[in-house]
Order: sequence, then structure tokens, then C-alpha cells
Amino acid sequence: MWGFLNSLKNKLIDLFLITVVIFGLLGNFVPLPISFYSVLTGSMTPTIGIGNLVCIAKSTNYSEKEIIAYRSHKENVIHRIVEKKKDSEGEYYITKGDANNECDSQVVRKRQIKGKVICSIPFLGKIKQIIQTKFGMLAILCTSIQLWLLLKILRVFKEKNS
Repeated sequence: MWGFLNSLKNKLIDLFLITVVIFGLLGNFVPLPISFYSVLTGSMTPTIGIGNLVCIAKSTNYSEKEIIAYRSHKENVIHRIVEKKKDSEGEYYITKGDANNECDSQVVRKRQIKGKVICSIPFLGKIKQIIQTKFGMLAILCTSIQLWLLLKILRVFKEKNS
């Protein structure tokens, strides 16, 4: 009985890890409460570096000093809210990259915001960019299969030696 439960637990952990890797690195194709973006510029250094992977969580409320991701001219931008204002169209935000000398020239409306940054993971953004190419996708698929097989082989040897 305990052997079955341990086996089931290991399979669930495997499934969870595979799911996180697929959604985190391959893209944002399925609507989830968390999205992942690669940082392409240095506008948020030193807080968030070029090549970092940022995790974005949707929210209904955004405050000054929070870092947000928003859509501007068909590009995703990750900047800090420096001021929150209101006009006849509703709330809007003044944003600025930490490394920039001036605030962004365009205001950000709530409908443009993808979410707030909840964490930043160094270098994983570069890996995500590589994986999103055809060669990168093939390489990650082959590597994942090899690692999965290696882990399975190690578990078999461990069980035989126990």
C-alpha cells in the first residue's frame, strides 16, 4: 500500500514539474492567473536585469511603487508605477523604468495592465527566448526526455538496492 502511494506521489510531482516548465518557459498560451515574461531591456536595472524571467500575477488594484507589466504599442513593458491618477476616463498610471531618467511619455490605463510583478528569476528569460525558437524547442524536448529517463533509471536502481 505504501509503495503504491509513494509511486503515485512521485508521478504527481513529475507531472507538476513538467507542467511548470512547459507553461513557464514555452509561453503564455493558456490563460492562467500567472504569466511569465522575458526581460529584453535594461530599463528596470538593477531591480530586474536583462534576461530575467518575471512572474506576473493579475490583480484588481495597483499602487505606486509596484512594478507592473502592461501592453504598449504591441509590446509588453515592465515598469514601476510612480503615480496613480484619475480623469474622466477613470484611473491611469504614470510609469517609469528604474534606470530611466524620465517617466514614460504615455499614461497607462488599467485595461492595458497584464499584472504586477511577483518575482524575477535571473537568466531564465534568456532560456525562455531560446526555447521559443524551433531549435530551442527541439533541444528542450530532447533534454527533458533524457532527464526524465535518467531519473526513472536512477529510481529503478535505488529500489533494487533497497
